[in-house]
Amino acid sequence: MSKAILAVLGINVVVTLLAVSALFSFVFLDDPILSAVPVVWASIGILLQPWFILFFLWLGAFLAPFATTAVTVLVYGSLYRTGKLGWIQRRLKSIGWRRVGVFASVLGVLSVAVVYARYIDFPSLRAGVPSSIEYRLTGAKLTLDESRYYCLGRFIDSEWLWQARLPAAEFNQLVETLQLKPIEGDLAAPTFRQMPPYWWKPRITPETKVLATTGFPIEKRGPDGWHAIAVWNADDHLLYLWVKDNF
Repeated sequence: MSKAILAVLGINVVVTLLAVSALFSFVFLDDPILSAVPVVWASIGILLQPWFILFFLWLGAFLAPFATTAVTVLVYGSLYRTGKLGWIQRRLKSIGWRRVGVFASVLGVLSVAVVYARYIDFPSLRAGVPSSIEYRLTGAKLTLDESRYYCLGRFIDSEWLWQARLPAAEFNQLVETLQLKPIEGDLAAPTFRQMPPYWWKPRITPETKVLATTGFPIEKRGPDGWHAIAVWNADDHLLYLWVKDNF
């Protein structure tokens, strides 16, 4: 009996970790599809123990697996003693461990594929302008084409990547509005190019305009305040903007 309790507790700890990772992905990475991956894995444990949701929301992640295990042992122990779990046991035997292993393997491959796809932002789901930039462009008359963005992380501080196509006149207006100043292109090149989205492919040539706010912290989070660095090429009118908005 003690081994069964420990097994249930172990499962509920894993379910809790999956629930936390789903919440983290949704809140801090602004990606509901990515957050759905751990939910799928945790769904079986949650469906068999629906009271987990109540304990997770009420008691928090630390106490939820213990409270859930206690209720599960009482509920399923009572059902087992009355013989009401016989059909479940027969059903599990008919499925077989080999089928379970195949299903878990396929689900694992699909999960890895989805996680990688969301890491590189494929398909790109966030059109428009991130809020950290949008409020600073209030009043600016910009015609933005192919505008999309990517969240590197958000909570109190936030970090964003933004791509858009805009003509030279509107680019100059954006530079003035955001108070960006020219810097040397090679200062931006190494780290600036190595970003996750598949569409993040800035070209930095001698003709590229590279601008930033004063002292942009390219390797660190940086001090409080709003920081940005941008590149723009006249031949394709593509803007790549990296923002660190620190509270």
